[in-house]
Parts: sequence; C-alpha cells; structure tokens
Amino acid sequence: MEDYQNPKLDLDLLRILGIGLIKMSEINNNTQFKEIFRKGIDTSLIKNVMKKYMKKIVKKKNGIYSFINLKNYRISIYFNENQRGNILIVIYLDEKDNPTSFKDLFFFSKKLFDAFGSSTPNSDIVSLCEVNIIIPRARGIEAIFILGTSGSCYFSRIKKNRKKIIENETHIAGFISALFSFSQEFLNQEPGTTLKEIIFGNERLYTITKDNVIFAYLLKKKNSLRKRYMHLIANDFLDEFKDYIKNFKGQISLFNKFENTIDQYFII
Repeated sequence: MEDYQNPKLDLDLLRILGIGLIKMSEINNNTQFKEIFRKGIDTSLIKNVMKKYMKKIVKKKNGIYSFINLKNYRISIYFNENQRGNILIVIYLDEKDNPTSFKDLFFFSKKLFDAFGSSTPNSDIVSLCEVNIIIPRARGIEAIFILGTSGSCYFSRIKKNRKKIIENETHIAGFISALFSFSQEFLNQEPGTTLKEIIFGNERLYTITKDNVIFAYLLKKKNSLRKRYMHLIANDFLDEFKDYIKNFKGQISLFNKFENTIDQYFII
C-alpha cells in the first residue's frame, strides 16, 4: 500500500481521519468559540461547521449531530455543556464508507466532556487527544518545498534517497519561484489555493499559493488523503508563521519546528 495506516497497537486508541475541539462561551451576551485542538482537520472546516450548527448547539446544549456527509467523508459533532455554562464541541472527520463505530466516538467524547467538566486545563485536554488519537499518515511524497513568492525558501523536506534533489535543493526552489513568476506575468494566472499540476515524466509537482507563500509537493500521483493533507500543511504553516513571514528578515531556523507538523501527516 502506498499510504500507511498506523498499526493497531492499542485498542483504546481512537483511529479517525481528523478531530477538532472547540470551546463555546457566552461573553457579554455574545456567543464566542475558541479552537482548543485540531488534528487532521483545517480551520476552514471548523468555521463552516460552527457557522452552520452554532445556533442549534447553543439552543440544545448537549447532544450529537451525526452523519453529516461530504463527498468522501462523514462529519460527526458531539457537544456537552459544563456547570459553568461553557460548551465543549468535538468534531470528528471520518471515512464515509468505513466510519469509526458510534460506540468508540461516544466513549472518547465522554472522556473529553468529563475532563472539561472537572476544570481540567486545556493543555491536559490537548494531551489527552495527542496521546489517544491516531490519524493515518500518507506515503508517496518525494519532497516538499515551502517558499515565499520572492524566492526565499522557508522550509524543505526531501526523501533521503533522492540525492539529486537534495544536492540541487536551492536550484529547485529557484525553479519553483520562477515558475510562479512566469505564470503570473506571462500567463496571467492569479495565485490561489487550487492545486496546480506540472508533469515531469512519471512524477508531478503540485503547487498551492496562498498569502504569498508557495507550497510545492513532488510525488508520482495524488489521492484524496494526500490532496487533503497538502491543503492542511498549507493552512497549518500559515496559522503558525503568517505574522513572522510578514516581517521576514532571512532567519529560517524558526521554521525547523514545522518538521513535527509534517510528521503528523506524511512519511517522507
């Protein structure tokens, strides 16, 4: 198999495509929500779910909305109010055709609600998710380049056996930047979050351009999991470094910690 599913080492672990935790509170008669944790889900999906279901959740306080189907996925929403009037909302992203059992989702949600209700710090709730949630990681990515539209390479990750790519990393980053400039200047293509594909023999370079950052992925073919993770990587990088990039002065060492995020989604 080209994509790797984490092995079942512990039956207590919850295997799912993604999870998001949101705390909803009433502040000055305004309903506000704050993201506590997410893994395998991007912020835009959370915002869309909250926009659609926030009023229903506020009215109902406790409950489940399940089987909210997307094209290839299913979303389940579990929510519970604690004694202080705050609501913890758990959003699960799952396979549409092979979903995680209702029992497993229910019991893990209950663990979270019990912790939330007993005033457990958010950091401990995050740790509970980190330890107990396993999402699939994808193989098949040969290299990742993240660079500014001006040509500055912020981050790269290259498969160890691709020595020529490693030796020519700077030239390849320059080539990607030049392609971006060419597409804008001569082809009148505006940057956007759509995956753009360039074919090199039996491999393909997919690029996403967002907020003046280019995300380039070299692989043989994409599938739904890899495609979703390409967008997640872009969103997570910008969430973490957008402000730093605005005042970027050439120091790239801060980007090294993004290795941990890459390792959540890809095996390279």
